[in-house]
Amino acid sequence: MKHLDKFYNQKDVPWVKLLWNAHYQNGQIPHATTDKGSFWWRDLLKLCDMFRGISSCIVGNGSTVLFWSDVWNHHLLQEKFPRLYSYAKDKRISVAKFLENNTMMAQFHLPLPEQAHQEYMELEDLLQNIQVQEHSKDTWHYVWRTSIYTSFKFYNFPYKNVSPHAPFLWI
Repeated sequence: MKHLDKFYNQKDVPWVKLLWNAHYQNGQIPHATTDKGSFWWRDLLKLCDMFRGISSCIVGNGSTVLFWSDVWNHHLLQEKFPRLYSYAKDKRISVAKFLENNTMMAQFHLPLPEQAHQEYMELEDLLQNIQVQEHSKDTWHYVWRTSIYTSFKFYNFPYKNVSPHAPFLWI
């Protein structure tokens, strides 16, 4: 988990830079792509769901966080807007790519029923306050409300089996 913390927060460590440059340079998100890299790295990727279950992202450039299925800026959008999510063309899109071309036609299968359209209008209101900063990194914070990951905090956290589909503390 410490390695994933360093990786997702893009710490200034040679192996972190190597992995991002070698495997995720084209805007790919590690937990949204097939496993690639060394056996060590593929083994670490098996912990991504657990990592995402204890973390939330504050969006910087939006390149490491999934728009619909990661908790970011205190929202899990696939649960907040379930009808609209069912019409999404790309359910594994990053925040950065979604906001690049945020039009109804580009992002959703049309026509939208009334309930999904209402959720779209709510989403538009929510996205007006999002400021993506191209040269800023996404920062991942943890359920213990700090951006600092420690093994001690993780092992002493009472809910070790949290999942990204049940981010009960973030919403």
